Order: sequence, then structure tokens, then C-alpha cells
Amino acid sequence: MKSSQNAIESEPELTIENVQNLLTTYITNMETMPKLKNKQKSSFMLWGAPGLGKSDSVKNIAKQVEKKVGKQVEITDVRLILFNPVDLRGIPVPDAERKTAKWLEPYIFSHMNGDPNVINILMLDEISAAPPSVQAAAYQITLDRQIGEHKLPDNCYIICAGNRTQDGSVSYKMPKALSNRLTHYVIKPNFDSWKKWALENRINKQIIAFLTFKNNCLFNFDSSTSENAFATPRTWEKSSDLIDIYGDVDSAFYPIAGTIGLNNAYELKTYCKVFDKIPNIQDILNGKCHDIPGRDHPDIYFALSTTLSMKLADENITDKYITNIMDYITNPDFDKEFSVLVVKDALNMHLDALRLLQNEAFDRWNKENEALIM
Repeated sequence: MKSSQNAIESEPELTIENVQNLLTTYITNMETMPKLKNKQKSSFMLWGAPGLGKSDSVKNIAKQVEKKVGKQVEITDVRLILFNPVDLRGIPVPDAERKTAKWLEPYIFSHMNGDPNVINILMLDEISAAPPSVQAAAYQITLDRQIGEHKLPDNCYIICAGNRTQDGSVSYKMPKALSNRLTHYVIKPNFDSWKKWALENRINKQIIAFLTFKNNCLFNFDSSTSENAFATPRTWEKSSDLIDIYGDVDSAFYPIAGTIGLNNAYELKTYCKVFDKIPNIQDILNGKCHDIPGRDHPDIYFALSTTLSMKLADENITDKYITNIMDYITNPDFDKEFSVLVVKDALNMHLDALRLLQNEAFDRWNKENEALIM
């Protein structure tokens, strides 16, 4: 008989962006479509290896729902591994007047906002690492949206997350009764989804360029090894912060190695030397540089294209600088594939794409290459 963890292997693997879009659409439609108003809300389970950003994805879902619905979204993040069953049920205290016991309202219910202009998301994180007794206590929450006398408000959505047993983390077999109450999504690492997020969140340009050049270094998790440090989207984000703290990759090398692993840190350090070979960026901005990398140097192109994308997306960039960048990447000697990459990445970063489109050189390039951008 298969365990629930083995059973989910037959479920389709989705990128974190796919899952965010699906859950955003679900919550948005449940909130805005009259025919769904009285429908029972589904509860969801996000499965995946450590470091994929399952918990952070819920924050992104909340932001997207706020934009679409126009309501405030509040997240109650509960790490079930830290809970005992009584923490979910509440503590019984005597009611002298009625000569009975009553249950004090537990933490997860007391933090819910019942205001109809608010949407609550109850995040039951690390649910697969919680002992079976705690998972059993979660049955009623996920299906009936209550425990005993305590009920979740109607404006609450439940999203659970956890690692699988094959991921080498603390993980208990999920009981079938609980598993059957959830809609399951298995999250896989995906570079394109990560890069879009990384550009929007201004992850260090050297890390983005390196991983664009070598996608397979984004996720090196292997549960069979004894290594403590390994590369995941989460540890690359930490490495970006370390570069900001220490000033550059060389100075941050050992902390980075302790975060993503020694081999990954060496590869990043070696690649960063490529940035010394790219044309002078300020000369490109001033329209004084016509030095184009040879097409047999993709490593240099990745470093250059990432840098130019970030310049295009800078909210303080002048119209003149936009024109000079576009003239530079429109040069027939500039590799067409990387020209498209510069613009696509800039659009992923730029919150006000209209400002770019109002530039004549950018608009001209965009019309000529619209099919490639799409």
C-alpha cells in the first residue's frame, strides 16, 4: 500500500509561479464571483524540497490577491512542528457558573480578522514535520474549518506546506484522512520562475548572471549526501545578502561557501571575474562605447546583458541613457539573442513599462522584436 507521500509522485510538478497563479485565481474568484459566495473553501497543500520558497510564495499570493480584489490580506503563519495538539484545540478551564469546562481560544483563531474587507490566509507550515497527533488535530481545521467550538471566519483560506519523506527532512507520513482533505501541488525548481522573481527583488546581478549562464547550479539539493550547505533558491537569496554585507564576492567567499557549498562558491567566484571583461557601462550609457563582445563569449554576454537590464529598469534612468542602451544592443554586431534577453529581463524588473515604451528607441526596437519578446 503506497503512502500519501508516494501517492503524490503521480501529481503533476509545477513551478512556484504556476502555483502562485493558480491559488491567486482561486482566492480572487471565490471572493468576486457571486455564484461561489456560499461554496465551501478548499484547503491546499504545497509539497517540495527544502529551499524552494514555499513559505515565501504565500506572501506573493497575498500581494497578488490584494491587487486583484482590493482587500487587505492578512497571513497567520503557524509552524505546526512547534505545536502540541492542545495548542490547536485550546486549554480547558472550569466554568464555575455553568459547572462545565470551556476551551480558551487558541492562538490561530484569536489572530483572525473577521472584517469582510479583509481576507485571511492561514498558513500551516511544516505540517508534514508535525507529529501524527498534531496532524490529526489539523483534520477538523482543514475540512470543517473549526476545532470544537472555535471556528475560522468565512474570509479565511487555508494553505499548508511541507517537505516530502524523500527530501531527507524531518517528515512523517501524512494520514490518509488528512491528505484527502487537501488539494495537493508538488513544486519543482525552475530557473525561469526564479529569475523573474530575482529580477523583481533585485538579487545581486553577479548571481543572476552566473545562474543564467549555468542554470543547473540553482538547485543542488541531494538528500543522500552529508553536506550541510547546498544551493537552493533560498540559499542563493542569502548569498546575495552576504555580497551586500561584505561588499563583494571575494570578501564574502567563505560565508557564501557556508551557505551554498564550496563548489558552488568557487564557480561563482570564478565567473565573477568575467565582469572585469565587459565593456565600460558608463561609456555605454553616455553613447561613447561601441565595443561589442565576440559571439564566442556567452559568459561575457550574460554578465553584460544582466547589467544592462538592471540599468534599463533603474527608476532613475534618463531618457538619454535608455536611448544609448537601445542603440548599443541594436548594433548588428550585438548578438540578437542577448539583445532580446536584455529587454525581457528589463521588462520583468520594470514596474512602469510604459516609461520604457515612451522612449522612441525602445519603442522602435520593441515593435521590430515584439514576436520574440512574446
